[in-house]
This record gives sequence, structure tokens and C-alpha cells, in this order.
Amino acid sequence: MSPEAKAAFLAKQGLQVSLAGAEEKLSQLDRGHGQHTAVDLGIPTMRGDR
Repeated sequence: MSPEAKAAFLAKQGLQVSLAGAEEKLSQLDRGHGQHTAVDLGIPTMRGDR
């Protein structure tokens, strides 16, 4: 394998590793998105409204 071919091969492997990491991070973010839910805090009242 020529040095140029080896460099291209290693660059491709590096990009594949980076892509896999980015896809995993996006997957984690997608899974975590559903964990946040709205909380009903009620209607604020003034002290004289009780």
C-alpha cells in the first residue's frame, strides 16, 4: 500500500469514527428529549386572594 493510499485509508477511518460518535451523541440527545415534561405550577395568587 502506498503512503498516499495508507493516509487516505486512515483519514477515512478517522471520519467514520467521528461520524459514529456524532450519531451516538444525536441518539443520546433524542432519547433524553422525552425525559423533560411540563409541570403544572398552578395560578399564582396574591396574599390577599387566599
